[in-house]
Parts: sequence; C-alpha cells; structure tokens
Amino acid sequence: MKKFYPVEDHERLETDEKFRQERLLDYAEKVVEIVWLNKKPYFDEPVYYARCNYPIEDIANQYIPELFEKNLISICIKDNEPIDIQLYDDLLAGRDVKHNPKLIYLHRFFNIVRQVKTKDVIVVSSYLGNKENKIGLIKKGSEIIELKKDRLTLYCLQMKSVYCTPYPNFWGKNNEVKTLNLSKYPVLKSLIPQQVTISPVIKNKNKIYSIYYGYPIEFELASLSNEDVEIMCMEWLRSKYAPPDFKMQFQLLKTGGNNADIDILGCTYDNEKIACQVTNTDNQKLIKDKEQKLEDFDSFRKIMFSHLETFWTAPDSFNQNITEIWNDFKNDDRYVQLLKRLIIS
Repeated sequence: MKKFYPVEDHERLETDEKFRQERLLDYAEKVVEIVWLNKKPYFDEPVYYARCNYPIEDIANQYIPELFEKNLISICIKDNEPIDIQLYDDLLAGRDVKHNPKLIYLHRFFNIVRQVKTKDVIVVSSYLGNKENKIGLIKKGSEIIELKKDRLTLYCLQMKSVYCTPYPNFWGKNNEVKTLNLSKYPVLKSLIPQQVTISPVIKNKNKIYSIYYGYPIEFELASLSNEDVEIMCMEWLRSKYAPPDFKMQFQLLKTGGNNADIDILGCTYDNEKIACQVTNTDNQKLIKDKEQKLEDFDSFRKIMFSHLETFWTAPDSFNQNITEIWNDFKNDDRYVQLLKRLIIS
C-alpha cells in the first residue's frame, strides 16, 4: 500500500478525484499482474543512494536538519559556481550536453528526475551528522523543489512513504521503521559505493526491496551477491566437502582484496599454497579471462569456481561447479545456516 497510497498523499486522495482514479488504476494493474498473470519481478523500481554530506565548513551544512526533517534528498549549487549552474540549466531544459565526469552528481540527479516521469524510484538517503538513514519512494510525477538560501540553491526531490517494513522472519517483529541504522542493515553498506553524492544501486536490489516492502527474499543461489558467493566458496574449502588435498587451513588474502588475479588465497593442511578464482557469471569471455589469470598465478594448487560442470584440468587443479556447493550446503543442517545468513545480511 505504501507504493500506491503514501500517507503524505492521503489528503489529496480525498479531494482530487482524478488523482485518486489514477492511483486506483495503478494499484489495480499491479494486482492483476501479480495475482492473475504471476508477473515477476513484483518490484522493479530503480534504486539510488543519496548523500546529503555537506561538510561543517560548507554553508549548506546548516540546512541538513531541514532536509532530514522534510524527507528531502538534494544537490547544492552555490551562486559562485557558474559551470555547475549552466550544466544544471542545460539538463533541466533537456539539451544535449557532453558528460562532465567532474560534475557527475548533476548527471545522476537528472537521471532520477527523468526516471520519475514514468515510474517510482526508491532512494536510501544519508545525512551528515545523523547516524540514521532514510528509505522512501520518490513518486512518479515528482517535481524538483528549489530551496533558495543564502548564496546557494538546494535542488531537492521529496521522498514519500519514508519507512520500511522488515520481513518478520529475518528482522524480528514486523513493525514500521522510520529510519535505518546501517549497522543493523550491513547489506546496505555492502551495496553502496563510497564517497559519492548520488549513486545507482545495481547489484542485489531485491535485498533493498525486501527491507523496504517487507517481503521474503527467495532462498536460492540467485539471491546471493558475488561477494556472498565468494564467501560460500571459501567456507566450502574449509568444509568436509572439499577434497582433502585442497582443504584450506589458513586464509592468506582478504576476500575482496586488491589482487585482481585471484579471489581466494590460502594454505592447505600440507602447507601448500592454494589459489582460487570465483566466477559467478555465464559470460564465457569473463570465465576465460579469469581462467587465464588463475593459470598464470604462482600456486601449488588451484580451483576455478564457476557455473561450468565440475571437472579436473590437472592433478593439482580443477573446476568446481558453484551450484553443487549450494546444494551441498543447502542440505547440510550446519551450512544451511550460513546460506540463510548470507541472504539476509
């Protein structure tokens, strides 16, 4: 209901018949798609992360509490920034402009502006000096709100239905949550790029949909992120399912490290180095590239984790099918707990 009847629109829904009919029609279409046509995915809104991180020494910093209170995301352009002003005016007018990587915040802001002309957009927002984040919908048809302040202008979009409904089996009681503490939602921290004003969230949007709308994530391999799959494979190397000569005793490289040639580096119980690549994709070119990097890497034992069938490439190396690992763990009373935790974390 939060999608079609935000509490912020209740008064208008009562007084504006045309607006009410539009929302009723949108709601009816969604019900038909889900109930009668079994259309998936149920939720397909674009997802963005927005930071209102104006530093203390910035004159815009004093307006952060107002933005937080009014559920606004914003960009700030100062009166003495003519290049930014010109690009904003060009983008607002719909003119063809050359992409300016130094002003990417403007391009991304207008990506949202263009998208809300035809669909809702989910935004997770943070505010400097406040530990709590917010999550809400920028509704289809939303317009830019201009807040002219001393020597600057804040260009804003307003979020509605600013609360999430955590799924009870994952996060406890099924209560509405007005703000989010990222320490309780580590998945949000893992999906969000650092140090950008506005960023689209591409990977694992279903986890954000689950947090916001309160529906369960499917217990399936596809619900794991690439990082989750790496962790699963690393735990498999430590488990009873790994061949004894390849079983890992120590980890030598942090998962997600800066070594592009391998994803997992460890030491076996025979004190032999073992290196692994994890390729959670069907892209054959990417698989071949990773296979070559692993082949060129100096290690006594090697494993390529992929969606190809399990097969030995040499006495000291083989390809391990990722789905087989999922199935082994799914049917194991101990390791199924790992999979559940990875999906909801």
